[in-house]
Amino acid sequence: MRVFRPIALAMLVLGCGGGSDGTTNPPSNGGTGGTGGTGGTSPVFTSVAIAPASALLVAGQTQTFTAAPRDQNGTAMSGLPAATFSTSDATRATVNSSTGVVTGVAATGTNAVVITASITSGGTTRTATAPVTVLEIRSTATITMTASTFQLAGVDNPLFAIARGTTVSFVNNSNVDHNVIFDPSVAPGDIPTHTSGTNSRTFNTAGTFNFTCTLHAGMNGRVLVQ
Repeated sequence: MRVFRPIALAMLVLGCGGGSDGTTNPPSNGGTGGTGGTGGTSPVFTSVAIAPASALLVAGQTQTFTAAPRDQNGTAMSGLPAATFSTSDATRATVNSSTGVVTGVAATGTNAVVITASITSGGTTRTATAPVTVLEIRSTATITMTASTFQLAGVDNPLFAIARGTTVSFVNNSNVDHNVIFDPSVAPGDIPTHTSGTNSRTFNTAGTFNFTCTLHAGMNGRVLVQ
C-alpha cells in the first residue's frame, strides 16, 4: 500500500491545481458580447426624424425643417453626415437642400407638397417625409353649412387663408341645428346653435384658428390668418 501513496497524492495535487489555459475563468468584461465591456448593443443607423411633422404656409412664407439620425432604439445619433432635403414640386414649394428652409410658392390645393430629408452613412440611406400645404390668401370667405359639413366653394371641411381684418361669413340655410365653436376664440365669441341665418366673424389676430360644430362629428374647418 505504501507504494501507491505518492501516486495518489500527486493525482490530488493535479486535480486541485488551476488549469493552464484559463478556460474556467469568467469573462473579464462581466458579460457576453457587446461593446465597451458593458454587454450593450452597438447603435445602428435605422431611421431619420424630421421636424416639424408638417407645415401650413402661404406664398412667400418660409418654414425651416430639421432632420436627425436615430438608432434602432429611437435615440439620436451624432457624427453622421448632415441631411439633404428635396421637394416633390418646386413650382409650389421650394426647399434649400442643405438648410431645410422651405418657401411657399403657389397654392397646393388638395395635394400637399412632400419634403424629403435624406441621410446617407456607411452606404445606408434613410429618409423621412413631411407634407407642406401652401394656401392662397382669400380676400373674402363665405362658409356654407350643409346638413353635416362646412363648405367653402364646394369643398368640405375647408382649409383656407385670409389676411388679418378679413370678415368670414357663416351661412346656415340647411334648416338643421348647427353651432360654430372657435379654437382659439374669436371675438365676439362662438356662434350659438341656430337652424338658419348668417353670422360673421372678423379675424384680427394672426394665427391658425379651428372651427367646429359640436352637434355633428367631423364637421370642422381651419383658417390661417396672416
